[in-house]
Amino acid sequence: MPLIRAAASALAIAIGAAALYLFVVIPYDENAIEQDVTMRSERATRYGDPLLRLPIARHNLELIDRYRDRYPTVNLLMLDGWNRGMVDDYAGAKNSYDRAIAIGPRAETYVERGLAQMHEGSHDAALQDFLTAAAFDRYYVLDLPYLDVRNQVLGALDHSDGYNNVLRLWKKDCVR
Repeated sequence: MPLIRAAASALAIAIGAAALYLFVVIPYDENAIEQDVTMRSERATRYGDPLLRLPIARHNLELIDRYRDRYPTVNLLMLDGWNRGMVDDYAGAKNSYDRAIAIGPRAETYVERGLAQMHEGSHDAALQDFLTAAAFDRYYVLDLPYLDVRNQVLGALDHSDGYNNVLRLWKKDCVR
């Protein structure tokens, strides 16, 4: 009997250690990497020079690689797509955004996927993503970097459901 108790105790300790690693250590490490990559990605986007931006983005992709397939989260996949866009891998960025949308759709994910599709030349698909983002949160449309695309999306929204009221509110909020 003492041998069975010892074996059961050892098994309980092993299961507890595995659960601790799986539910505490891995999420903590992933969160720390997310924070580091976010900070480094923001720093990389401030640099207009690709010689400074590309090594940072590549290093970020190496850090993300450990968790991208095993423990994907929306934030991690968004960071992956953002850094892939910085190294001009727009197909990989679109794939990361697709996976992030499958996990949890957000307005910013649709906007970023639309921007990746714009760089690939898929303007119709990008327009649909921008319209989808506007369905989540209409203010994202006003931050689009391409004026002609922004006007096209605003025109489509204006014809569909009276977007002028939302635009008036936005202008009113910005004037304050």
